[in-house]
Amino acid sequence: MLYRVWQLIILGLGVVVFLGCMPEAERQAIVITATPDTLATSVNHQAPTLVPLNIVNANSPTATPPATEVAQACFLVEDVNTRPQYTVNMTVDWAAHRLEAEQQVIYTNQTGVALDALVFQVEPNRQQGFFNLTSATLDDGTPLTEITTEATRLTVGLPEPLQSNCQQVMTLTYTLGIPPVLDGYFGRFGYLGFTERQINLGHWMPMIAIFSDEWTVPQTHFVGEQIISDVSDFDVTLQLVNAPTPIDIAAPGAVQRLAQDTWQYTFERGRDFSLSIGFGMKRTSELAPNGKVIEVFYFEETSPYNPAGEALESAIRSMLLYEELFGIPYPYDRLAIVEGDFPDGMEFSGLVFVGEAWFRIWRGAPNDWLTIITVHEVAHQWWYALVGNDPAEYPYMDEAFATYSEYLYYQRYYGDLTDWWWQFRIDAYELGEEGVDTNVYIYNDGRPYINAVYLRGARMLHNMRLQLGDEGFFTWLQSYMATNQYTIAEPIDLWSQLAPEQYDALAPIRQEFLLDWDILPPPETPMTPESTPEG
Repeated sequence: MLYRVWQLIILGLGVVVFLGCMPEAERQAIVITATPDTLATSVNHQAPTLVPLNIVNANSPTATPPATEVAQACFLVEDVNTRPQYTVNMTVDWAAHRLEAEQQVIYTNQTGVALDALVFQVEPNRQQGFFNLTSATLDDGTPLTEITTEATRLTVGLPEPLQSNCQQVMTLTYTLGIPPVLDGYFGRFGYLGFTERQINLGHWMPMIAIFSDEWTVPQTHFVGEQIISDVSDFDVTLQLVNAPTPIDIAAPGAVQRLAQDTWQYTFERGRDFSLSIGFGMKRTSELAPNGKVIEVFYFEETSPYNPAGEALESAIRSMLLYEELFGIPYPYDRLAIVEGDFPDGMEFSGLVFVGEAWFRIWRGAPNDWLTIITVHEVAHQWWYALVGNDPAEYPYMDEAFATYSEYLYYQRYYGDLTDWWWQFRIDAYELGEEGVDTNVYIYNDGRPYINAVYLRGARMLHNMRLQLGDEGFFTWLQSYMATNQYTIAEPIDLWSQLAPEQYDALAPIRQEFLLDWDILPPPETPMTPESTPEG
């Protein structure tokens, strides 16, 4: 079998040697509680550089291909980690609102066909003029010049087709001007933006697009979300320069502080790697009963009601509830809840934003937006991070479920508030009769989109639960979650987890709420002697 030198050095020595020689208590201090004002004295204060990779030739297990050849490693898929792997060294200039990065990507071709290009989705390019690709090279130094950009689609041609079950290593260098957080409705894109006290980097890096018969990069739209990505592994080294103090950084995964201004994050099986850098941002955390660390990053206010404490408690409670009801444990060691300087909230793998307004106006009771949005975004760790979907074509597959998860939270912990939730969250709006399964592109305003997909979607799921009963309903969700975790699911994957009699029983509800309400093929008719053709 073919193994890479970099895998042995970086994964073997970098993790095992560094952590393996330390007592458990010290490892926990490095991985979980290392903060920007405490240096880990045992780590190297020199920021790492990307190690040149030696890729062994498929026809010669010990030979390193010459620089004039295109390096591909080919293997049996079950013998290697086939997830996309991103290793990034970046510098963020706080004062200039600018990022410079060198990003190495390891991509495994599991498409079944040879690929003559790799295609990336570059979300920062939805706003022209901020993202600038400066170079693209293969791991052997071969420059790549067949590069085209169309909106958020970046296509990098390969000098030789990448064969099925082969890996290609590519390095991109680029700069990113971080945009300001806008006012009004467009401020919701503030998960990639800056304010006077915060820099948010969500969906900031070029990510390998989805390939299904062809490369898929959804068209951007100002309503909803259009980012679809496979689960991947990340190794991100951040150097922060020209920043005021005190600074704190929220990000998922294990963290090591390498120098006064440099941190390294490792994160596996995420659909993205996001972070938030806050001036004057504080942190409170707790070890949940399931062994997961929940952290809330917030800006200190004069409010006597302790909104950060409410966000922390509701995050822990909802995580435990969703593990029980959906049947799959929370997939990461930590979860960061970040008070974001932009409206509403936004989900990422291992990190979620909750808008600063919900912290600021909270008055000490759970029947308010701070609790609603917190538990909604936590639910996305199942309905997004664990089971992915196309949020542009089928947004109900995550948003309707995350919205109904809010009701499940209130039903479990605040039973006397369930009627309030229905009135405040659902019935207060004119929902109309738009299909729950509509895509984002038919909407020119956020309110009708939310009414149809989020709110009518929650109503649809509740009606289905009443029809199936709790046991049947949650068995359906658990089966869907277990079967499709770490994949990108489509509607047929959801509805096919119903037993035939359940699917039939739900037909009137599907017909009421869904445009494409009968997507499963009819069951095959068993062959009988009378129906068997002659011959």
